[in-house]
Amino acid sequence: MPGVTGTSQLDQTVNAVRAKAIFTMQDYGVFPGAVDRVEGPGGNRSFTEPKIAPITAYDLTEAVDMDQAQQLSDTLMTVSPTEVGAQVIYSKLAQMTRSENMVNIISRAITDALKKKQDTDGTTQMDNFATALGGTGKTLTRGYLSAGIALVRGNTTEISKEALYATFHPFTMNDLVDQLSDGMAINNDATVAVWGAPGAAGTVVGQQRTEMEMIRKYAVGSLHGVPLLTDSNFAIVSSLSKGGIFTKRAVVYAELWGVDVEPEKDGSLRGTEMNGTMCYAYGERTDTHGVELNMGCASPAS
Repeated sequence: MPGVTGTSQLDQTVNAVRAKAIFTMQDYGVFPGAVDRVEGPGGNRSFTEPKIAPITAYDLTEAVDMDQAQQLSDTLMTVSPTEVGAQVIYSKLAQMTRSENMVNIISRAITDALKKKQDTDGTTQMDNFATALGGTGKTLTRGYLSAGIALVRGNTTEISKEALYATFHPFTMNDLVDQLSDGMAINNDATVAVWGAPGAAGTVVGQQRTEMEMIRKYAVGSLHGVPLLTDSNFAIVSSLSKGGIFTKRAVVYAELWGVDVEPEKDGSLRGTEMNGTMCYAYGERTDTHGVELNMGCASPAS
């Protein structure tokens, strides 16, 4: 019986069919969306913002001349955007023999790289806050979150009543999810108080409702009124990662231009450069409006 002719016999004739290229997923994270986006005056590279220091009010005595004149003073915050970039060079031969639009593919890859760096640079701002909690051997708990809130709301230098945000690496957030889930159980004793509020036997009350959400969704959402955000671009150093709790105005983001990808032909190289750039900078506006939470960030094993 004659042999069967298949693709292995006609491997030079049969076309290799490939699916459309996919991209390695990148985390654009939460920055700069979580901080205050500002713009400098037209034609000025830097964003500058003066800040007036407070003065003090005193008790007065009737018929006694007020003689406590105070001088106003100010400080200047300056944020100067700098350039970041990514480049890919592809040959004319690669362009002529491609199966997909190389310009679109390279533009997407460059955009992903720039957006990831933009967010990664934002995560480093948490390390600039002077007040820091946690450290070696510490994991994220409700206690650390509430302490961070209290430090922003109650410090004697400059409090803030603005909305707070908290952001951490997913590995760090996993410790909080574990803590909130560990106590999950139906209250079978109406005399047992959960968060100080006894409930009918067989009901889920107080803290346990939060715990059930952990189990259903593996998400915290918000705690103590603070949205909890995850960002995988936080650096992990010695199984620690520096997240934080902060107000939107604690940190500013100034941008001269966003993602800009331009092709440039190189005749002698017989190729095309794809050059992607951004120009931006982050800067701390009010140190007391943020607290660094340096927490454990080990890869989960169970």
